[in-house]
Amino acid sequence: MIATITTSVASADAATQKPPVARKIPKEIVTNGDKRVDNYFWLREKTNAEVIAYLEAENHYADGVTRPLQKFRDDLYREFLSHLKETDTSAPVRRGDIFIIRAPNREKTTRSIVGNAEPSTRPKRSFST
Repeated sequence: MIATITTSVASADAATQKPPVARKIPKEIVTNGDKRVDNYFWLREKTNAEVIAYLEAENHYADGVTRPLQKFRDDLYREFLSHLKETDTSAPVRRGDIFIIRAPNREKTTRSIVGNAEPSTRPKRSFST
């Protein structure tokens, strides 16, 4: 199945909703003798209640504006899954003395398959979640 985008009139809520506007708080930054002003530097403060409130407002706005695309996103995700086989795995990646292989899981998680790094001593694949 190939998913197609259908155009539809966005809900009145999404059409009238205005995006949040971040406050400008100028901060001069000097790097290697070059000066520049970053009006949004304050948004880096992850524990600032105002930053959290602004980001939540942005998320709420994005959810409202993209709500008409939800069915398309779900269809597209199901199509991607339909092209994956349960046996599809990533290439083995060595991490210390083990190999790690990622395998897709239909519940949107991954499971790791690990074994010894030395091919001669590598056991059969073992699954861990």
